[in-house]
Amino acid sequence: MNVLSLFNGMSCARMAIDELKLPIGKYYSSEVDKFANQLTNYLYPDTINLGDVRNVDVSKLEPIDIIFAGSPCQSFSFAGKRKGMATKCELEITNLEQYLQLKSENFEFEGQSYLFWEFIRILEDCRKINPNVKFLLENVEMGEKWEKVLSKAVGYNGIHINSALVSAQSRKRIYWVNFGLEPRGLFGDLESIIPQPKDKGILLKHILEDEVDEKYFLSEKMIEGFERHKERHNEKGTGFGYVPKTEIDKGNSLRANAALCPTDNMVIVYNNKRLNETFEKHKDELENGILINSYNKTIHKDKSITISTRINASNNTHIYDKTIKSLNKNQQKKFNPNINSDKANALTLAQGRAGSSSEYMDAVSKIANITSRIRRLTPKECLRLQTVPEHLIEKILKSGISDTQIYKMAGNGWTIDAIKHLLSHYS
Repeated sequence: MNVLSLFNGMSCARMAIDELKLPIGKYYSSEVDKFANQLTNYLYPDTINLGDVRNVDVSKLEPIDIIFAGSPCQSFSFAGKRKGMATKCELEITNLEQYLQLKSENFEFEGQSYLFWEFIRILEDCRKINPNVKFLLENVEMGEKWEKVLSKAVGYNGIHINSALVSAQSRKRIYWVNFGLEPRGLFGDLESIIPQPKDKGILLKHILEDEVDEKYFLSEKMIEGFERHKERHNEKGTGFGYVPKTEIDKGNSLRANAALCPTDNMVIVYNNKRLNETFEKHKDELENGILINSYNKTIHKDKSITISTRINASNNTHIYDKTIKSLNKNQQKKFNPNINSDKANALTLAQGRAGSSSEYMDAVSKIANITSRIRRLTPKECLRLQTVPEHLIEKILKSGISDTQIYKMAGNGWTIDAIKHLLSHYS
């Protein structure tokens, strides 16, 4: 099959196709990020890069059999301003004809989520050559309004899948596909029969490295900064931190700029403008050990929080590295109520800004004398969260591309096993 991968990133579609051993003729990629293209050329030198999606002309390509697209999501995401697809003068774009007209009149567009319409343009052009062309489109969970706009444009409803079923990361996404369909209902409308993936039971603890380079650990200076941050909030009467009564083994999605990760049953909730009202509204759930994030949604258990693309050294995804071997059994039981169960200690995550690590360490120090350090998740761990095959992870780490760019590509990427699940219904 000839493949066209729009917004190709680090070639997640190609990884899934190769894992399933599906035959590839031509593999065309549209991507503008130079580091993503560098990695693609390193992993798959036969890739044909077409550059900017706005300049793709499918009439110059071999007939396309399947299109992959993960159009930019920032304007749809609940974590953003949720402006959807619009011009800078706030004209909302709800169909392809309107977009092409605005484009021809040189309107400026807000953000990059409007590039979804370039996918629709290319899909329509491909259908003129191959009416049976298949597609797989991915985007974030979004408000009902914009989900309906996207579904109407592609002609099918999306499939909601949380990567937590196949990985150590809770990553809720919508996938629109035009394969794995059957006629349903009174009028025989085609609907997806692709089921949800089976839960593989993968937890965050399963993807952590045994030995981690010192460069990933936070410095004493940074820890002191956390202490000062805590003291400032305490002075203002806005202290934060919450330790639930029951163990929660997974958090919400891994966002590379979003959270610290405490171990076992210690959970930190970070200070933000919605925190107090969230606590009050969900007091019962909190008291029963259920953690609620700032958007008032229950955090998925036992998973990391969602990888995003915004990375910096002081506001990254962190975990606590600890040693509890020196504790006796009673002390261990206090620290982890499920220490004697079949389930091993797991890590828990909470969404928010880094800045309350000392809350966790204060709580821990009251229980036992524990060696505890804070570190970032490594590039290998983030790639594992996206279920990148181990042999490719090793190649990526040897590619000469910086940690920062690998974090970014992982955040922009797809969960490979979720794509494999969908493609297993491709025909």
